[in-house]
Parts: sequence; structure tokens; C-alpha cells
Amino acid sequence: MPDADWQLEDVPCDYCGSRDADVFITGRDRAYGLPGLDLPAKSFDAVTMWQALEHVPSPQATLEGVARLLRPGGRLMVVCPRLDSLDAKWFGSCWFALELPRHLWHFTGATLRRHLEATGFEVERVRPIRRPTILRRSFAQVADETGRGLDRRLARSCLVTGAMSWVTLLAGRAGQMMAVARRRWRPPGLS
Repeated sequence: MPDADWQLEDVPCDYCGSRDADVFITGRDRAYGLPGLDLPAKSFDAVTMWQALEHVPSPQATLEGVARLLRPGGRLMVVCPRLDSLDAKWFGSCWFALELPRHLWHFTGATLRRHLEATGFEVERVRPIRRPTILRRSFAQVADETGRGLDRRLARSCLVTGAMSWVTLLAGRAGQMMAVARRRWRPPGLS
């Protein structure tokens, strides 16, 4: 990234009680935490949140903090589990991406879009992400609950879970989603 004159910062998600979720902020300034109330406004060009938004106590406050940090036109990318996925429908309470109680929130494509729009973002796209590992782990959870050997074998089958993940992707309802949004020039309620 030196050619782009950008600096990448890794911000642990300490405030949400999880070391597994990180917020990465890209820009020229250093970042130490979110929702960003202690950082200069409009100081970043891009923020990516990989498997983080579902862990925070208040997605609204976190997204408002990110909007405040981004320069007008700056981009946010959020990757999180998708509650209205085929994976979630097929596995129900055994869907691995539920991760209760670590996941405080679960989003559908529509609810993630509404959260982003309500906090000053214009959503450019929401697209599914193929993750066969989640299907394998979901089968393993079913096997743990039921004791059925078939589910255990399916949990180890890359062929079956790989094919299933392609079906969910082609249907547009994979178990993970990525949203890309641009900070509006004048977000509602934010400077």
C-alpha cells in the first residue's frame, strides 16, 4: 500500500468484548478504537469491518462512529453472517454462524441495508459470499446434537459442502454477505 500513500491500522474490537472481531481502518491517521468518538472526524478514506458488526453492543452507534470518521464519499465494507441465508434456513439453531452468545446481532440483507442507510451511508451493493466452512461446521453441530453418523460424514465432505455453498451463492442467499457503502456528503444527523 505504500504506492497508494495509505496506512493500514488494525483496531481490535476490545469495546465489544471479543478479540475475534477486528475493525480495520485505512487512512493516513492512526486509529485506536470505535465507535470513534475520540478520533478526528473525516480523517479516513475507507473502513472495513470483517465479522465485527454482529459483535458490537450497538451497531447503530458503531456505524455512526464510522460515518463520522469517514471523509465525504469515503467507503465502508462490512462482512457478516446473513440470517436470511439458505444456510440458516437449512440448519436452524445448528447454523454455525449464529454463534450464540458471541453474536449479539444478526442481519438480513435488508436489515443491514437499513442500518447503513439510517447512519449516513448510501449502499452501493450487498452481495453473498461463499463460505463452505460454515456449512461443514453446521453439519458438525447437527451431528453433535443428533449423534447421527451421516451428519458427521457430511461435515467432513468438502464435495457436498462445496456444492451446497455454490447453490447458496448462485441463489444469492449464501451464509455470509458483504455490503459496500459510501458515506453521504451530508449524512442525516451527522456533521
